[in-house]
Amino acid sequence: MGQGGKDRNRAQELIDQAFTWLQDPKNAFWVQETAREFFPSDYPAWANEWLASLFPVWLMFDYKDRAGRTGLYKFREAMAGSISGNDEKILDRMLAERFRLVKVMGCKKGRSIRFADLVSGEVFDVVEEKASAKLKAEDLCFVRLRRLPGVTGIDTLAFVPAQHKDSLLLSIASAVDSYRQHDPGFTEERLFQEQAPEVFRMALDLAINKPGPTNIQDLPEKEQDILKAAVKDHFERWLDTPQVGLDGKTPRQASVEPGLKDELKRLLEEVEQRSDSTPWLSSYMIELRGKLGL
Repeated sequence: MGQGGKDRNRAQELIDQAFTWLQDPKNAFWVQETAREFFPSDYPAWANEWLASLFPVWLMFDYKDRAGRTGLYKFREAMAGSISGNDEKILDRMLAERFRLVKVMGCKKGRSIRFADLVSGEVFDVVEEKASAKLKAEDLCFVRLRRLPGVTGIDTLAFVPAQHKDSLLLSIASAVDSYRQHDPGFTEERLFQEQAPEVFRMALDLAINKPGPTNIQDLPEKEQDILKAAVKDHFERWLDTPQVGLDGKTPRQASVEPGLKDELKRLLEEVEQRSDSTPWLSSYMIELRGKLGL
């Protein structure tokens, strides 16, 4: 087994140990209180089961107590002296990730999944033998990745009804806009890391209370404008965001490198295929190609 496989197995061992440690009553009290704080008690059983696959992972990796410490940080602190330097690096890499709302671009059954982050625009491949058998192109999911040297896996995954995509993206854009009233530098990425339960509730409320429009044209004009601005904003940032599929280069950098230009064109074509039924987005993609000299 190569180092990547060893690190992957060790990462799972560390997470199992951390969850066991948090289940100890003297460590778990803050976890129980937080769950009651974030979610209403009258959700249907299926919604609670859906949350059970997401919320504990967010609590472990991202939720910070009043002292600014996450559950995983508390575990690492408690285990000081009994875990190796390599273990510390593995934990640091897992803490650096966040939840994402993604669309499945394709699967190689039993091998890998290609995801597109609907917020950042990043496209990336994940090695995941079990999950790939359940997924198909066009599926929407919340995922939290586990990125280690040489291998990217999944810490958790939960499906999102595809028909709610535009409504959910609008809710996310509106929430970010609200936070920016007090913190101008607030981003969608921070929403997913710091306030992920808020996004989970948005998805559940759509599924429980209303079907939601199937595409942006069904939204009121004012809401369309909010969503358009959010989509353009994330593509503008995407231009200068390193992409795994581009060997860690940004799209702007890849556009002037002959060896990466074909892959960049392919990534843009995948986005354009999804935008065929959305005229304004199709027009914007032409503008985006112009900025990249394509």
